[in-house]
Amino acid sequence: MAGRVRALVGDGAIDVAVEQVGGSARGASLALLAPLGRLVVMGNASGADDVALSANTLWFASTSIMGFNLRLVSAVAAERVRRAMRFALECIADGRLRVEVTGVLPLAGAADAHRRIEARETMGKLVLKVSDDS
Repeated sequence: MAGRVRALVGDGAIDVAVEQVGGSARGASLALLAPLGRLVVMGNASGADDVALSANTLWFASTSIMGFNLRLVSAVAAERVRRAMRFALECIADGRLRVEVTGVLPLAGAADAHRRIEARETMGKLVLKVSDDS
């Protein structure tokens, strides 16, 4: 896993890694952090057991790990999440932020989209197009 990630990021260390897979991907992401780098844990799509590590690992490398659960944050800070989402959508609309879309399906293809996601056949985002002829 670390080799695949290294191929994507090159030889430089990573300042922030947002990790949603868990298991070996979480350990690989942690190993790639630069000093003062942060690993943001946002999920466990692999369903793997958590990665056990000593706090000394973080201390010696001067790195940190934080968890981010959007459901909880939305419940306790709804207005803040609303503002952040609006800002993100504005950035997408005006081109400051690019979202990799790997497929566009008609709304009638929702079941196929879920099948592809569950089978881990996708990278990037699938979009369901809602129109009069969907």
